[in-house]
Amino acid sequence: MQSFDNREMRNVFEPMKISTKVVLLAALLLFLVGLTLLAVNGQYVDVEQAVASSPETTNAPFAISQTQRSH
Repeated sequence: MQSFDNREMRNVFEPMKISTKVVLLAALLLFLVGLTLLAVNGQYVDVEQAVASSPETTNAPFAISQTQRSH
């Protein structure tokens, strides 16, 4: 255990720090996306229920492919 010096420990923990930054940024982004969805809906609703009942999302891939073809 004494063979570990500070440099080796830093090399072990450096990727962990980077990954935690990425995870925190991703969580913040998801949180902001959730807030914008709530702001657009104007009320607190179950997101899965809103997506499932929304007419735009039921045919989303087909509609997107059609609009891309028309352009």
